[in-house]
Amino acid sequence: MASLTVETWQCDACGKESVTKLQCCGGCKSVYYCDKKCQQRHWNAGHKNKCKTMKFEKGTKKFETCTEKGDSRYFPLLLIYNTIKLYEK
Repeated sequence: MASLTVETWQCDACGKESVTKLQCCGGCKSVYYCDKKCQQRHWNAGHKNKCKTMKFEKGTKKFETCTEKGDSRYFPLLLIYNTIKLYEK
């Protein structure tokens, strides 16, 4: 017998689960909310301090994945990225 898997989404503010995709944060696109009220509550509870960092980390991970696969669109950025990494050491 085949099994049916249903994907669910969970609000990062209240924890409520939904079978329909929730709205994501417009900044980092990493957290999800069931409504504007939950989004505001989560923002005031500290997400505003983490949002930019999460966005940067997500972009960095995507960039590294694309460059590992040889996506040539990112080669100019790879040069900048590697230069920054050198100066961080």
